[in-house]
Amino acid sequence: MQECFASISELHPAVLLHNRLVVVNNATKDQWIDKLSVQGLPATLNLHRDNRGSGVDCNQHASGSTADYLLFMNPDLQLFPDSLSVPMEFMEELEHEQ
Repeated sequence: MQECFASISELHPAVLLHNRLVVVNNATKDQWIDKLSVQGLPATLNLHRDNRGSGVDCNQHASGSTADYLLFMNPDLQLFPDSLSVPMEFMEELEHEQ
């Protein structure tokens, strides 16, 4: 989990303008939540007593969002410097072609 947050916080601000990071503990029994350090990221922690499934949580937290892009990550994922810039450039290129 810490490696995941570190990879987010190390992205250049021009690549990722994050103003909201939602961390969802979907009723896991792991103790990682006690050791959580969001490394200066604007994070909100949501703890669920029941495992409702990741799709339900993604839909709940995406609902009402006004963001241009949403990224859903599992805790074992790590971003590289161009993990977001390349797909974002591609999506914006497609948008301009239409």
